[in-house]
Amino acid sequence: MGATSAFAQGGKVKGTVVDEKGETLPGVSVTIKGTNYGTTTDVGGQFSINADKGATLVFSFLSYNTKEVVVGDEKTLKISLTPSQSNLDEVVVVGYGTQKKASLTTAVSSISDKDIVTTKNENVENMLTGKIAGLQVVQNTAEPGEFDNSIHIRSYGNNPLIVIDGIEQPNFNVTGGTGDNSTGSSNILSRLDPNDIESVSVLKDGSAAVYGVNGANGVILITTKKGKSGALQLEYSGTFGLEVPSGLPKPVDAEQYMTLSNQLSMHNDNGGRITFTPADFAAYASGAKVSTDWFDQTFKKSAFQDQHNLTATGGNETTTYMISGGFTGQDGFLQSNDLNYKRYNVRSNITSKITKNLTINLNMSAIMDQTDAPATSVWWTTREAWRELPTQGLYANNNPLYPQNGSVDGGNPVAYGDADLSGYNDQNNRFFTGLLSLDYKVPFVSGLSIKALYSYNAQVQDNKAYIKSYNLYDYDASTSTYIPSLKSSPSYVQRQYYNYPQNTDQLSLNYDHTFAGVHNITALLLYEGNARSADNFAAYRQLSLPVDQIFAGNSANQNATQDGGGLYNYATNSLVGRLHYDYKGKYLAEFSFRNDESSIFAPNQKSAFFPSGSAAWNVAEEGFWKNSHALSFIDQFKIRASYAVLGDDEALAYQFLQGYYYPAPGNNNQLPSGSVFGNTFVNAVSFTNLPNPNISWETAHTFDIGIDMDA
Repeated sequence: MGATSAFAQGGKVKGTVVDEKGETLPGVSVTIKGTNYGTTTDVGGQFSINADKGATLVFSFLSYNTKEVVVGDEKTLKISLTPSQSNLDEVVVVGYGTQKKASLTTAVSSISDKDIVTTKNENVENMLTGKIAGLQVVQNTAEPGEFDNSIHIRSYGNNPLIVIDGIEQPNFNVTGGTGDNSTGSSNILSRLDPNDIESVSVLKDGSAAVYGVNGANGVILITTKKGKSGALQLEYSGTFGLEVPSGLPKPVDAEQYMTLSNQLSMHNDNGGRITFTPADFAAYASGAKVSTDWFDQTFKKSAFQDQHNLTATGGNETTTYMISGGFTGQDGFLQSNDLNYKRYNVRSNITSKITKNLTINLNMSAIMDQTDAPATSVWWTTREAWRELPTQGLYANNNPLYPQNGSVDGGNPVAYGDADLSGYNDQNNRFFTGLLSLDYKVPFVSGLSIKALYSYNAQVQDNKAYIKSYNLYDYDASTSTYIPSLKSSPSYVQRQYYNYPQNTDQLSLNYDHTFAGVHNITALLLYEGNARSADNFAAYRQLSLPVDQIFAGNSANQNATQDGGGLYNYATNSLVGRLHYDYKGKYLAEFSFRNDESSIFAPNQKSAFFPSGSAAWNVAEEGFWKNSHALSFIDQFKIRASYAVLGDDEALAYQFLQGYYYPAPGNNNQLPSGSVFGNTFVNAVSFTNLPNPNISWETAHTFDIGIDMDA
């Protein structure tokens, strides 16, 4: 039996398709909407198609906007197509401003929000993997709340500078864990809600020089979404998924283990011997004994995660707003379900035009996340699951009340993963950002504007660990007794509190004007002040009572510390300038500079100058290129080069001062040095290296040559 299909043939419609200049377009696709029926224009741009009155003709052509025409009484049509906006007109966020993609003279890569969210992940950094040229993201672990990624731009140093809505974000570099567990980076990028991001730009080499001392490892610019005028619009985005562990080797079962053990023991230099007899194998083959799968008893096959976001946008001609709220949840692979991560995101961006020339922006965001985990690290639990023998049971004498004392090193991965048994380790982070800016367009100077900005950032880490003593057991069949082995003794509680405030203020002049229709000039002069500080406190007590609170501890074995790595107070003042020129989009040049002053260097060495220069030639804008039929499909062929000086100040901080360590550091086998006075040991003080008042900034020189091509 055969089948055929036919399209209802109507009257013949013919016509010509032309471009924006009135020249005919060959190869334009002409189809009837809702069908597969269609044709294409010939070399003269003409077409002929059968279509009923009321049918819709769809005209589409590469690099041109699609056009729809309803068939009426007119049977001869002339269709004009307009070119779609070239991606060269796309505006790219650069340091302290924006530029058209076509006018860039340095290496800048960007990605929009639509491309970011095509990948679903709890971490924005992972969502950028493989999507931006030159950006390398390596995820070292997927453990909930860890965010342990290595981020490089062109394989330079780790941890590039993160800038969100024009504000530099500090990388706290603090291990926030207590006990045997620890969180990963305190980088705020990993905790952003991807639905709040408008675009991401990556500045490489010379393009990062405008950030001077902080731009040595490159810069990642994040722009968050703004409101749109119109009626209230609500948009919900939700994802549900399962994570499956990959690349984790699974231990062998009992029979495989005994076979390998016999092969090993038979290759000893003393002639070898059989460790496991045929009777041992027969016991497992018959079911008299059961192999223990430590791995499956410790870890789940998959872990659930979900993300939800609700965004409201709207406004009128003078005021627009964007308000969003998000939740992210991620479970761990532990069978105990004691490992999980939760995050809450809230953001509000409001823009209001106060007068014809004055605009105010108020951006606020808050992030709160919490990681709950057992006291023993997941890595140590995984290691133990690999080491335990499949010939040994989970419980002594198969009694669930008595967890087995491991035969290898006295551990038990199931016990490690049980927070009720061995204790817990909880980390909490709270981020807040407030940004207020004023933009004023100077009415008597075309293209000149003034911008003032103030931002307050703060992060608080509040961590707690409760390390519990517990017993693992061996069973003595001859006496029918369970022999306890005490672990993690003595029990203790530890609290950590870190506080990181940051204040940023900016004042800038911006100029953008075109002279005689061909000379395009943009300029920036900006002052930026930045003050950062950190304070922290950690308290430790061994417990007298089995209560997870400091007050239940033994004052004879208590400890309170401040970590010097999280205790600082410093400020920077910077002057930034940039001048960009292009002639007809063909010849482009840019010069920028940044002068940084930092409180971490001696007064005579506190200042450093970081210049940058770049130039480009867009060959595709030349007449010979545009008039060439073989090359006209290439919209941009730009040759560019840049030179810049970048800096770094972290490694040499405060080396012009004489410092000291208290208590003085000891070695691996001894307590810190000190003396005994009246039966009381007093720790010693040791000095740091001799001060060097001539220590100054580290600088790096970069030279970049590239070709940008768009077709």
